[in-house]
Amino acid sequence: MTRARTGFTIVELLVAIMVLTIGLLAMLGSSAFDTRSLMRERNIDLAAIFALRRLEALRVDACRRHVDSSEVLIKGADTLATNTWTFTAAPGGTGYRVSLTSWYLKAPTMNSGNAAARRASNHRTDTYEAGISCAL
Repeated sequence: MTRARTGFTIVELLVAIMVLTIGLLAMLGSSAFDTRSLMRERNIDLAAIFALRRLEALRVDACRRHVDSSEVLIKGADTLATNTWTFTAAPGGTGYRVSLTSWYLKAPTMNSGNAAARRASNHRTDTYEAGISCAL
């Protein structure tokens, strides 16, 4: 009489380990993508808040002082964002139009190609505009 063997064969164990490894690698890859996405969104939020705070300050003070200028947001050794604004007279001479351009750093990407293309793909430019009425 032969007894039935219980347990797994070495082939079954190797297949199970391979399936588990592939699943773990897929999860690791998706977490790296999620981390890059979160960093990109954080940088976009910081730049938008930086730009909109400046735009609001310009709107409050534009009738008294309307000088084209710029400012830089620096964290550590990195320039995170640069705001540049210009004023133009509104039609009819009753106010101004301010245009603010925000240039900011996105999350690093792994683009192939030359260095200039990589640097360009790591930054983004947004423009905000507002009309300011100076009529009493």
